[in-house]
Amino acid sequence: MADRTDNTFPNEEEFENRLKKSRRLIMLAVALFIALIGIGFASLNLESLQALGEQIRTAQPRWLAASALSQLMTYACTALIWRRALVSAGYSLPFRDLYWLSVGKLFADQAIPSAGLSGGALFFYAFAKRNIPNKIAFSLFIFVCVAYFIAFFIAGIISFAALTAVDSASPVISTSITTVAIVLMSILVISFLIIISLPNATPRWAQKVPHFNQARHWVSTALYFIKTERRLFFELTALQFFVRLIDGITLYLAFVAINISVPIEVCFFTVIIGSIASMVGFMPMGVGAYEAGMIATLKVFGVPIDSAIAATVIFRGLTLWLPLIPGFYIVQREIFRKKASAG
Repeated sequence: MADRTDNTFPNEEEFENRLKKSRRLIMLAVALFIALIGIGFASLNLESLQALGEQIRTAQPRWLAASALSQLMTYACTALIWRRALVSAGYSLPFRDLYWLSVGKLFADQAIPSAGLSGGALFFYAFAKRNIPNKIAFSLFIFVCVAYFIAFFIAGIISFAALTAVDSASPVISTSITTVAIVLMSILVISFLIIISLPNATPRWAQKVPHFNQARHWVSTALYFIKTERRLFFELTALQFFVRLIDGITLYLAFVAINISVPIEVCFFTVIIGSIASMVGFMPMGVGAYEAGMIATLKVFGVPIDSAIAATVIFRGLTLWLPLIPGFYIVQREIFRKKASAG
């Protein structure tokens, strides 16, 4: 998998100069966005918020700690996925670096819900800054993202099937869920088909797009990588699915912390449907859409609404709000990171 292309990004210096000028503006915008969300949430229903705060305040610390530890494991699994992919391509990075990049990936995925593409792009950029050839980095990006698509697709099908099979699910909910499922799955399938067909089916207008032919060559390399590393591809797909399972465990432990019994499989379905809702909703960080998807799913499965809201707040606190600041710091650190010297 030797690289024939130059290992620098087109206009990279100019790109970084523009980012540096807007660095403070980006940080201010993120801070204001978080503040507005918090104020808006608090003003919706103060009485409900007080009751919610009481339920969270009485949560058992040991189970909250277990839930937090469970979430930390997702970063370790994500780092392991990228490490396995790197080693298979003949490269290696310290696990610590990959772990912190996984935390940054969370911020990228949440800021721009895109079925893992935005977070994968962070790894691609970080690898290039560490002197991993662009073609190799892009091949790994496609390799891991396709594994993510397949794992998420399977998890989505299972979750939607389980939800629509619940007797308490109303026809309106079933119809809405089916519509969302069709839209999301269609997007995933179309994206997959585009990736597969890109090396062979190239419209004339696309050939005029800057760097398109180079990207097509990289995609071709990535697809060859998938064909020749089928065992690794299956392994990484299984690990991607396992990460989703750990997210379900995180929610399950949040319920245990507030003394509510909810089957662990229901927690898994809930997290998956919440993720799908955030992608379909196209809201930054999935705020509102993710929570609505989770709470609606839990309600269908018979979980009391107050408990559903409390567990959702704990889950989102552990998976989004607490890692948000370090995640943002890691992303901007990678953006402004100086390219490592060769050798």
